[in-house]
Amino acid sequence: MKFLLNLLLILSLNFCQLQADDVYVATNGFKDGYITLYDTLTNTTSLFKKLPSFVINKIAVNPTGTLLYVLGNKTIRIYDTGTSQLKKEIITNLTSRSIVFNPGGTKAYVNMEGPDQQGNPQKKIVLGILDTSSNDIENYIDIYQNITGANAGGITITQGGQSVYLIYQSFIDSLTNLVKFNTISNTINTTKLDATGFEIVALPDNKTLYIPVTRQPPSTETFIAVFNAENNTRESNINLNFYTTQIAANPNPNIPIVYLPYSDIDDNGYIALVDTRTKAINSFTHIDVNSPAVNPSGDRLYTFTSDPFSLPNTVIIDNLTANPNTITPSTPLSFKVITPDFSTIVNISIAEKGGKVGVLPPRHLKNKIIKNRFLTQTDIVNHLTWKASLDPSVSSYFVYRDDEFIISIPSTSILEFNDHNRKPGKEYIYSLIAVNE
Repeated sequence: MKFLLNLLLILSLNFCQLQADDVYVATNGFKDGYITLYDTLTNTTSLFKKLPSFVINKIAVNPTGTLLYVLGNKTIRIYDTGTSQLKKEIITNLTSRSIVFNPGGTKAYVNMEGPDQQGNPQKKIVLGILDTSSNDIENYIDIYQNITGANAGGITITQGGQSVYLIYQSFIDSLTNLVKFNTISNTINTTKLDATGFEIVALPDNKTLYIPVTRQPPSTETFIAVFNAENNTRESNINLNFYTTQIAANPNPNIPIVYLPYSDIDDNGYIALVDTRTKAINSFTHIDVNSPAVNPSGDRLYTFTSDPFSLPNTVIIDNLTANPNTITPSTPLSFKVITPDFSTIVNISIAEKGGKVGVLPPRHLKNKIIKNRFLTQTDIVNHLTWKASLDPSVSSYFVYRDDEFIISIPSTSILEFNDHNRKPGKEYIYSLIAVNE
């Protein structure tokens, strides 16, 4: 008896998911604001938006990466990240200094400063609560008001979203106040610090706050004030031997590191890495850095450099996955910001997106029909063989018959597959792809 099988063999190019970043970089020129967009997937830089006669105080991408919020002196502008078009402008008549979103992205909280009812500037601190579905500020919470005034600082939120923490500096004593706003009960609790600071971060443990602060002269001691958000108590200080006002926390709980840029008396740039478990500090010589920001996955650190030879301002990328306890800047520097010379640095905000990257297919897929004759039947076997992909990242090969997944073959195994019990006279379509996941 003669056995006939119609076979079609296909080698397929596989596309695997690759996490990439959209990096938004804000700077201010002489009188205009500029926002640069860097796409890490395509390695391209473009001018996302020029804002004529607009001073940018801070930018932030919402958790879904669809909207970019731009904080100004009297308004908040909201741009569509896909089209860069203005979707809405919120008139606040207050200066918006910092913004944070709850984990679901349904609410945004804005730390503001502004005039009192008599129009005197910088007389009160206000927490704005923004509904992101309508992009309207649904409530203004008065935090502090005094005739001498105050400056609004940073803002953060515990990952559970129950408590918002903001800081402000009172002009009465120049000390920083930590304010806890309970988003469920709408209650406020204020703690006065014994030093001055401008930024605050919440660690991914959902309970710890870090605030870099400096004591008033003649002490000038700089340290990180560590607060327990669960019981609203100050746990400890982490003493620093350098002055800094900036801090960024890694959101990945498996990388317990915060990053603090600083310069020594000779203006040499450094960045300090603090292990949040042991409170140990490691400093590494680095180019001058400013405004560090970590992407949501915690594997990349972005920061400005103020190196005069790289004007206009340049952003560098540090890969944190190789060794989280060290900083190795990209070489050459990653990309230049689209902005006028001698512009001022504002901040960086990052949205992660899923991209696709091709994996090279296997080679020379072949088939041989094998007939194993037994007493009562014959087993028809399609014996598939192939050569390895030239892509060194490939970990396995997926075999499909008639678009149905059959088996995964590890790349370290013999590259073959025996498909038993095939029927004579039937057409079979086999496809083979290489995967690196």
